[in-house]
Amino acid sequence: MRGLRDKVVIVTGGARGIGAALCDRLAEEGARVAIFDLLLSDSAVTRTWQVDITDHRAVADAVADVESAIGPIDVLINNAGLNRPAAFISTQPADWRLMIGEQLYRAAQPCIMRWRL
Repeated sequence: MRGLRDKVVIVTGGARGIGAALCDRLAEEGARVAIFDLLLSDSAVTRTWQVDITDHRAVADAVADVESAIGPIDVLINNAGLNRPAAFISTQPADWRLMIGEQLYRAAQPCIMRWRL
């Protein structure tokens, strides 16, 4: 993760778990980290935008706010995800469609909004 000093990085799903650890590491490297999550992060070294990344307008507003507050976005890390824990064999088709569709949409939405603005 070298070479990120003063780079603006958005991390979706960065408020807890692997995402939070990733955000802390990015901040250690000197990146200016913006978290997009439904939950607020308690990190002292990052900023959190409480945003549902499946909401087109909310993402557009948050991207614009990040760029206004901390600078143009250099890196986007799509970490947010949806999980319905169940045994593989018992997972229902509707759950597969939801998980796969949401994962793809969640990954694409911030990318689309960043380069449309």
